[in-house]
Amino acid sequence: AIPHPYKMSDADFWVEEVKKLKIKNNGVLSIFAIRNASDGEAIGAIGYHNYKPDSPHSAELGYWLAKPFWNKGIMTEVVKGFSKYGFETLGMGRITANVFYNNKGSARVLEKAGFCYEGLKRSHYKKNDKIFDGKSYSLLPSDLTTNANLDRPDFIKHYLEIQKPDNAKYPGSDELLTIGSPFAKKLGLTKLGIHHEELLPGRRTSWPHAESLEDEFVFVIEGRPHAWIDGNLHRLNPGDGVAFPSGTGIAHTIINNTESVVRLLVVGEANNDLNKCIYPLQPERNEEIRAQNFLWEDAPKRELGNHDGLPDQLRKSSPNGPRGAE
Repeated sequence: AIPHPYKMSDADFWVEEVKKLKIKNNGVLSIFAIRNASDGEAIGAIGYHNYKPDSPHSAELGYWLAKPFWNKGIMTEVVKGFSKYGFETLGMGRITANVFYNNKGSARVLEKAGFCYEGLKRSHYKKNDKIFDGKSYSLLPSDLTTNANLDRPDFIKHYLEIQKPDNAKYPGSDELLTIGSPFAKKLGLTKLGIHHEELLPGRRTSWPHAESLEDEFVFVIEGRPHAWIDGNLHRLNPGDGVAFPSGTGIAHTIINNTESVVRLLVVGEANNDLNKCIYPLQPERNEEIRAQNFLWEDAPKRELGNHDGLPDQLRKSSPNGPRGAE
């Protein structure tokens, strides 16, 4: 990680390390400064870590750019050009890159430059005594042979392009839920609800609930959450799918009790005005939706297990549950 704040001593140290690396690699350059085309000022850097001229098959890409030059497309173009340099001049067969999970700007740079997302690196980084997840990417020479991302129709989107702000809550509650990307709404589908959901550690997708007429399906893309089903927890793994048929009264939510981010694809029916809902653990919520003619009054009675439906982290920080949850 780049030191912060970045001092002159850090810059001097970096320059000396680059000089040593050039000598070690017999004059082969694998780290460069990025200069502003208009005035020649250094505005960033890019390089390959662990590059070895005598064994150049794979190396890790690293880069940074001064903040005034963010969101201008500069780094994407630099990464594209530098990747070509790695393959054609340095003789590499694979380029890897790792970023902090919450560094969405850096992740988008890699994706726009053609890198393939390989997976979540759980608790991979430690910075300032805090642990962070990472994202792993790679690029092969064949990835540069097409321009698949150019001139895509409007009904193709990356989930980060349509991701909503992190402010999803129930009315009157201070509990944050998932960070959603509404694919169906943004891509013009009217009969299905399709969402990418980013579930941060210590959160749940919703309060436990059941629906009368709308089926729901959840697919785990990444992470190991729990499915809360009628008061019992069931561990889910990447690749697992779980269905919640309508009309059964099966109460459910997805809880992230891990230290890492969970990513879900949630699919359901849309715009069924006759659909009703019930929250078996939130009587006040039931009264609210009764006033809206949305309460499922004759939902099947189901025996509930002992689990209270709260994420562990939320229970510890607020023993009585989040404000507005009861």
